[in-house]
Amino acid sequence: MKSIKMHRNVKRGLAVLPGAAALVALAGTPASAAQWTYDIRTTDGHPGGQAIGRVYYQGTGGGCYRAGVDGYLYDREADGYGVIVYLRGRSCSTGKIVEAEAGYIGGNGKSTYYNFGYYEGLKNVTAKVCLLKNNRDYYCRTA
Repeated sequence: MKSIKMHRNVKRGLAVLPGAAALVALAGTPASAAQWTYDIRTTDGHPGGQAIGRVYYQGTGGGCYRAGVDGYLYDREADGYGVIVYLRGRSCSTGKIVEAEAGYIGGNGKSTYYNFGYYEGLKNVTAKVCLLKNNRDYYCRTA
């Protein structure tokens, strides 16, 4: 069983489900599996960051999901910022917003593949892309 590691940022002031139960390995395919795709760019004047990918999810009952994101992340500008993408949703157990880093890239013209795996117990699941500098997010956009 593969566990998913939380990266450097579980965003300031945002709740994360406690314990290993929040993060789970890839499991069998329930009947309610689905996905949707996104292509989002940061909101700066010449968008320096872009995330192209998909949100995939499986219903777990009561409007809650086991969800993940994967795709490609691009740093399009030589502006001193990196680009970060988050899995974002509302915790079914606490009602608070959860953001977990799914991928990061720094350096003009570079790109990387990202794959978060699954996060358990979310609703209103989406992806968010931001420019990142000095561990602070700028020019964010949510899919």
